[in-house]
Amino acid sequence: MIDRIRDLTYVILLCDNVSEMKAFYTDIMKFEIYRQEVGWIELRVGSTLLTLRSRGRDYDGEGAKGASVQLAFRVAPDEVRDIESYLVDNGVEIIEPVTDKPFGHRTLFFADPEGNILEIYAEIELEKHDSLLSKLTFEQVLEISENCELQTYEAGEAIVNQGDLAEKFYVITQGHVKVVNITDEGQEILIGYLHTGDYFGEVGLLQSHPRTATIRAADNDDVHVIAIDRDGFSELLQESESANADISQAMYDRLMEMAETIIRSSDS
Repeated sequence: MIDRIRDLTYVILLCDNVSEMKAFYTDIMKFEIYRQEVGWIELRVGSTLLTLRSRGRDYDGEGAKGASVQLAFRVAPDEVRDIESYLVDNGVEIIEPVTDKPFGHRTLFFADPEGNILEIYAEIELEKHDSLLSKLTFEQVLEISENCELQTYEAGEAIVNQGDLAEKFYVITQGHVKVVNITDEGQEILIGYLHTGDYFGEVGLLQSHPRTATIRAADNDDVHVIAIDRDGFSELLQESESANADISQAMYDRLMEMAETIIRSSDS
């Protein structure tokens, strides 16, 4: 008889604080309330119901601030990064930033107020990342190679600190980094994440002023980078017109993104 099961029709989360969980799933996740009673809220997620229920039954056990379930929600591939930005803007801490997995999933992990793990994912066709260095010829790579070194940073370790003198330009070869702006009051404002193939450090070198942000290895894993010193960075700009154009555009985009993020933060 058990082999007749065909569908998972609803999932129940046992909650210590149903009101807090309701606010998260309706205000942040934008799920529609299907039905609710005291201590019981059903949310419509496509063809499935996600139910929030207060703990209290004899067999529930004691609550704990930690993951008891992982929920996965599928979206289109180009929507995953937009959702990451939306969550960051709404103060939701990202557990693991957007990552293209080798098995063909683009994933994003975060948590609800009671520590349950939420995954946003999309099915993707994996493509080779078109990194900045791929724009260079072999001869151009040799030109700047003597000004480069490979570096590894542990999860959470700072690669550059806001206010430091800019001396190097970085290309991420593996992992993710977190970009943070620190206000005069010491408040940290998360600007966003950079991923494998992305680069940073161009603003300070191009404008000859201290670092505008702190950049740390993300909390989930080590980060590997190629660090290019000031001379190598100058050669990179001289050797490749396309790299020069990309870096100049990236500098403008990042300064605008940082300004907009700081303004949004000050208004909230």
